[in-house]
Amino acid sequence: MPYIFNLIRNRRDSFYFDKELLKLSKTLTSQSLLKHILTEGDKMMMTKFADEGAQGVYAFVVNYGEFDT
Repeated sequence: MPYIFNLIRNRRDSFYFDKELLKLSKTLTSQSLLKHILTEGDKMMMTKFADEGAQGVYAFVVNYGEFDT
């Protein structure tokens, strides 16, 4: 019976995930979100603030620039 009480008492001190792995996953997630904003941010801003004509010209120029290189 004391074994069960030790498990219950020690449960508060333990974590379901390893602390170092949790810290690493937070870092990688934040870096992934930042990368997504930096790579897709121009498209997000165009859809938010530009009219359809400007969006079409921008899409054409961006896609044409990919063929050039």
